[in-house]
Amino acid sequence: MLLGFLRNVSRALMSKHRFRDLLGRTSQRVELLRVLDRINTLLHDPELSEETVWRVMLEGVTHGRGLGFNRAVLFTPDTPRQLVANYAVGYAHKAAAEAYWQLHPLTEQPTDEWINGLVERHRQPPSPAG
Repeated sequence: MLLGFLRNVSRALMSKHRFRDLLGRTSQRVELLRVLDRINTLLHDPELSEETVWRVMLEGVTHGRGLGFNRAVLFTPDTPRQLVANYAVGYAHKAAAEAYWQLHPLTEQPTDEWINGLVERHRQPPSPAG
């Protein structure tokens, strides 16, 4: 009887751990979707310059809250048959990236506050044409 009780307690604890892991992974996905949705919203903000949007987008997807890429490049058309790398973020070497991450760890800052900080840091006035 005691053995049966202990088995049930063990199963309950394992279920609790699985649920906690699932909840953690789900929370991370929700945060990722929140970041990507906010970046998508910025793409349509007429008050932001194209350069500001691209820089925020690249930094957002490479950040630990975003897709977590270690670098990203945005290619834009220069001619109908040629692309040019106009914007890029990231480090060429792992050691440099890790040194930066050590100095700037992830914070518990709310997503909107973090994205607004990115926008302000990269803000460029919109060009007269667009």
